[in-house]
Amino acid sequence: MEQYDWIAYNLENITDNSDCYKGYYNHNYFIQHNGQKYVLRVPQTNCDIMDIRVIPEAEVLHFVNKSSIPSPRLIYSDPQEKFYLHGFIDGHLVNDQYYFRKPLPNYFPRILGKQMQALHSLNISHGFPGYHHIIAKSPDTRGFYSYLINHVSNLYKGFRRQYNLMYNSFMFPSDPFAAVAEDLMQINPRKFVLCHCDIHRKNLLTTQPLQFIILDWEMALIGDPFYDIAVHFHKMGYSQPQKELFIARYYNYKDTEFYEKFLNEIEIYIRLEQVKSAIVDSVRYSKDILQDDNDDMQKQIDYAIRFQYKLNKAWQVWGVSEENPVNNPIAILNILRQSTG
Repeated sequence: MEQYDWIAYNLENITDNSDCYKGYYNHNYFIQHNGQKYVLRVPQTNCDIMDIRVIPEAEVLHFVNKSSIPSPRLIYSDPQEKFYLHGFIDGHLVNDQYYFRKPLPNYFPRILGKQMQALHSLNISHGFPGYHHIIAKSPDTRGFYSYLINHVSNLYKGFRRQYNLMYNSFMFPSDPFAAVAEDLMQINPRKFVLCHCDIHRKNLLTTQPLQFIILDWEMALIGDPFYDIAVHFHKMGYSQPQKELFIARYYNYKDTEFYEKFLNEIEIYIRLEQVKSAIVDSVRYSKDILQDDNDDMQKQIDYAIRFQYKLNKAWQVWGVSEENPVNNPIAILNILRQSTG
């Protein structure tokens, strides 16, 4: 559309002179034009694809914007896919208020349980043609789970060519997937839904106390709703009682035995995510350390502390004792540094 040619013709200048929030797959620039605020979303082409990306984000937002799900408003999609224009939302990222492992108030799981239930209830029967059966066909949750394992396994095989020493130093077992592959038969069939697959503190914007705007729909897919919930639990850092609060609100049901059986199955996906985080985030963090100013020691220690938490979760899955010389931020930081070559 000609009314947005001002972006296409000046994209480099705009991105060089605008405030930016850097995501992994997209950079978000906060811009103004004719007195109106926007978010200019620019895909990054020089990053490793470490996640399952099935449906173009613009198609997801086009669908979700028609619903009551709180999400960014897609205004314009560049035909060449160089940028996307979103409406500006005045709010605060949850991560800025509750960083990393800082405990969350109990209203978080209550509200997000309701919002995710609304998302998973959207009628997708006529939406996303061509994307429903790419991973698995509903309700084949075991096929879906197998696809996830194969995806992470292929990432691991590729990374091992360069990062085998790092993985060995972090005491990865010879087969990191043996402990999660055996969980396959415990997964029950379920109707597939639209899943966001990345709802965490950095992707939640608060505009009022009792509502969250869900950001970054780039990893959305059609799949098992329990997987979407598991990723959310894994990345949010809920306590066990808060997980139960979430399930109770998601199902609008308060019988403890009823939702505990669902938590057990969700835990299967959480274990897989814990393995994936150890594999993927070790590479991400080591690359970030290489790219950052080496004098910024506090930032590097922060990487190490965050990865230590994730590594401990993976060790629990693998049965590796946490009582070992690697389990401290300095040792972890040294291994991450060495892995950059």
